[in-house]
Amino acid sequence: MVYDSASHWINSAPGEDVPLTAPEHEFTPFDPATYRELSEVPALHLDYLRRQLAAGRPALGFVFVRHVLVAGPVDLSGITMTTFDDKP
Repeated sequence: MVYDSASHWINSAPGEDVPLTAPEHEFTPFDPATYRELSEVPALHLDYLRRQLAAGRPALGFVFVRHVLVAGPVDLSGITMTTFDDKP
């Protein structure tokens, strides 16, 4: 399932006049044939971070950033794991 995170709801804007749940139309089936990773952070997300900072409120998640939701474990075999301590 893909969650487009295209609008605010209570999860990203508590105390504001927003829906209590994410809109259903922002969820679509995952299609590996058409899915493309984002190449940069969406401008709307950066605007959200600035807005929260200016208001003195915490940023609550990756608003306006597409999410891929997976029900179950993800097979990471064959993937090279790195840590924050690793240098490129």
